[in-house]
Amino acid sequence: MNRKASLNYVVTAIAITLGLFIPLPAFAGPALYWWHMTVNTPQSECLDRVRLVMADERVPLRRENNGTIWGWHDDVTTSIRCANQGNNSHVTIIVTSNDQEFASYLLDVFRRGIGGS
Repeated sequence: MNRKASLNYVVTAIAITLGLFIPLPAFAGPALYWWHMTVNTPQSECLDRVRLVMADERVPLRRENNGTIWGWHDDVTTSIRCANQGNNSHVTIIVTSNDQEFASYLLDVFRRGIGGS
């Protein structure tokens, strides 16, 4: 084994050891959650549902363009697209946050609120 390969193994071992023993906050690091589904509503009603859920969860609507609504505040960013599919809408939901628990919760709220269940 040459010196360079040996050094790589040592550096890798140190990095793994530090990663195992250095405590990290429970919800450290960015989270990205996404979901897609079809809902039995036209695009306009789908977008109305998105706006309603955002208002209920106090996520300000920051921008809307061509069937996509973006919202963000403090530690969360959302992007929700309602695309026409005949009489239905295909919905794509993306939620990012540094708080994994909150991002997961928000995705679930959007899924239930937009899906109508």
